[in-house]
Amino acid sequence: MQALKTGSDIGYSHKRFELPNILLFLISLWVLDVFLMDFSVHTRVDNADDAAAFYASGGIGNQVFWLVSFLVSVWLTVSYKVITTAAILHNWALILLIGIGVASCVWSASPWDSFRRIILQIFVAYSLFAVIFLMPSPRAIFNTIYLAFWLVLSLDLIFLWLNGPQLDIGFPGIHGNKNTLGFVAASAVFLGIGLIEKQQTNFLKYIFIVFWLILLFISQSKTSIALCFVAILAYGLMLNINKLLPAKLTATLLVGMFFIIIGWLLYAIGLDDLNLNSLLDALDDGTLTGRAKLWKFAIDFQFENGVLGYGYGAFWGTGNSPNVIYGDDFIQYIIQGHNGYLDIILQFGYLGYVILAGILCFSGVVLIRSGNWGDCNFILFCFCLLFILHNLTETSMFRSTHFLWLIMLIVYFIYTRDRMWKKI
Repeated sequence: MQALKTGSDIGYSHKRFELPNILLFLISLWVLDVFLMDFSVHTRVDNADDAAAFYASGGIGNQVFWLVSFLVSVWLTVSYKVITTAAILHNWALILLIGIGVASCVWSASPWDSFRRIILQIFVAYSLFAVIFLMPSPRAIFNTIYLAFWLVLSLDLIFLWLNGPQLDIGFPGIHGNKNTLGFVAASAVFLGIGLIEKQQTNFLKYIFIVFWLILLFISQSKTSIALCFVAILAYGLMLNINKLLPAKLTATLLVGMFFIIIGWLLYAIGLDDLNLNSLLDALDDGTLTGRAKLWKFAIDFQFENGVLGYGYGAFWGTGNSPNVIYGDDFIQYIIQGHNGYLDIILQFGYLGYVILAGILCFSGVVLIRSGNWGDCNFILFCFCLLFILHNLTETSMFRSTHFLWLIMLIVYFIYTRDRMWKKI
């Protein structure tokens, strides 16, 4: 069987490399809010849900952008003739999850919304797959994203100069919400550290890291600040674990156990085992800021339709969504469950939850791989861990144009590409 070829093996000239590089750069700018930025304070939104709606997850501009990206990616596939059917099918776990999303349109609480959103998911996933597959190396991928982050940093600093740090509410930058800026800034810090090269001048990278750390702290996003340092410390721990156990076994065990524990907790809360409901109520006033009430509402519905779920993107925020029909107080205005694992069960049932666990187990190999700055393992590790932990209190899993979901897709596609090329 003929070995699959890498980007450097397929005869890339600099000119042939330009279009995938440009498309990745534009995608990065799009998901980082550059094309929808607003420098005025008075139009700032008050919470993350409003920010998601304001920044056009379903707007016509967003749909047109991803349609064009998808068509360009199809053209790249046809013209370069290196993306084979086997290469596409190697991402079978993601294909299966998307397939469930397509099938869910049949039983969805809001079929049209599910159909529209799964088509957008297909556009996003294939656009990223084609670009990642055609780029020469992970370092080339992250160098392109790094350049996009420099532009975003410049715009955030202009916003800071025009409007001040807004220490009373947290600095949102051009992103609409302090929590969005928080995980963007944490991701930028990981990127800057991971691209530092030995025996070379890294002055600009140090400047990049320092300014993003400043933005991270003035955002006052406590979750992102904590996750930033937890990921960096965990990387050192995982380097030591990797010396004791095989990488694939360790990654599968750790991520698999994490999913089992989260699934059990969601089930136990629904049955009120171990008095977890009382614990949630006690934490809800300050620590969880209303999430406990939201989770208990959603968990009640997971038992009613736990096998198939309510359809892709159909449980929250549409005209026929359960939260709109049955919710009271703030619940009827929510567009996500603030827990990515719970939202996957609500959308696709337990089968979708297991498949997503498989995707993260595959990607989780990068959590344990030995440190090699040239292969950007630090970046892959921190991106993957940020995504996994962020979804404990927010939802970015399978949200087609959410920045962290796109980052996770990049990690997944790099893993499957490397696996095809027998680098793992």
